[in-house]
This record gives sequence, C-alpha cells and structure tokens, in this order.
Amino acid sequence: MDAIARKRGSMSSDTTGVRDSVVNQLLAKMDGVKAIPNVLIVGLTNRPELIDPALLRPGRLEVQLRVELPDRLGRRDILAIHTRSMREQNALSNDAIAILDDVGNDGMGARTEHFSGAELAGLVRSAASFALARAVDNGLGTNADGMVTITDLERALVEVRPALGTQDEVLKRRYPFGISDYSSLMKRIKRDLIRFTTPIRSSTPRLYSLLLVGASDGAGVTGE
Repeated sequence: MDAIARKRGSMSSDTTGVRDSVVNQLLAKMDGVKAIPNVLIVGLTNRPELIDPALLRPGRLEVQLRVELPDRLGRRDILAIHTRSMREQNALSNDAIAILDDVGNDGMGARTEHFSGAELAGLVRSAASFALARAVDNGLGTNADGMVTITDLERALVEVRPALGTQDEVLKRRYPFGISDYSSLMKRIKRDLIRFTTPIRSSTPRLYSLLLVGASDGAGVTGE
C-alpha cells in the first residue's frame, strides 16, 4: 500500500510539474521580453475551472467570453455553412435544402436543439456518408445517386445525438402519456420540482442546489 501511495504521489507530482512548466512557457510567450503591438491572443477551453489564475490576470487572458450553444437561427446558419459546398456542387436535393433553410418547427434548426457547432458538422458528415453508401450500392449510375436527400438527414438525426441537453424523445418513449399524478405526494413532488427548475430556464438563470432524499436514512442525491 505504501508503494502504491508513493507511486500515486509521484505521478501527481510529475503531472503538477508538467502543468507548471507549460503555464510558465505560455506566460513567457504572452508577456515576452519586448511587447509586440497588434497581436491578439485568443484561447479556448471546455474546462475554464482548470485554468491557472496566473493566466487570467490583467494584461493576459483578462476577458472571458462564454460561448453558449447556438439558437435555432444560429443552427440554421451553421448547417448552411457546412452544406455550402454541397449546394455549389448540386449535391443537395431540393427537399433537403428546404428543411435545412426552414426556421419553423419542422426545420432542421428546430430539430437539432442542444446541438453544438461540432455536432452539427458531424450531422452533415453523417448524412453525406449515407448518401455515399447509397451511391456505392447503386453503382454510381447518376449524379442523383450521391445526392444528400431529406432521408439521409433523417437517418443522420438518429445516428448523431447531442452530448448535452435533455433527451425528450427518450422520455416520450418511456412515458407516452406523461407522468401520472397517482398520489397527492406525487403531485407535491412535481409541483416543487417545477418551482425549483423554473428559475433555471428563465432568461437570467441562477444556480440552485437541490438535495433529493430517499425514504431510508442516508440516501440522497445532490443536483445542481
């Protein structure tokens, strides 16, 4: 056990040393010996809580911008960017163009809720792969064989799912008629949950911590 603990301590120490070395080199590159005008440094991360505070001091990465998931119009525009070459090469069918440009509830912008930009790009690649597979099966006889259609987009929606957000379709399959208020206790629980989650869905969300305690002692789940 002592050997394992020493090994873990050594690994942790080595990791800390490598991280400090990387941070120091980055700071040296950013500060430098001589200031260089007209140079803007932009950094991106999915884990802002792990950034060393030294990198966030004034004169360094002092401005932080949170990039949220795109809205419906943003998703439509991102899909238009990733399908631009398909449109130029006439590799996108008219029905696929219509559903991609539609900003209504039936358009791809509405049906790709919680998708990030990378996941939207993956959706387009998946649809293109379905079209290519169909073209190979048909022997590449005509240009229409390799054209991305609305069917390819529908199949891509099943294959590519967002990593974040709610999976409403899963709940609908499990509870097609909704969750029944089978008792007064269930009604109170649903009422309290709606009351607690409503501020999170508002335009100015706040962070709430909830402790859901079971019937037995010591059983609970903390959610934020």
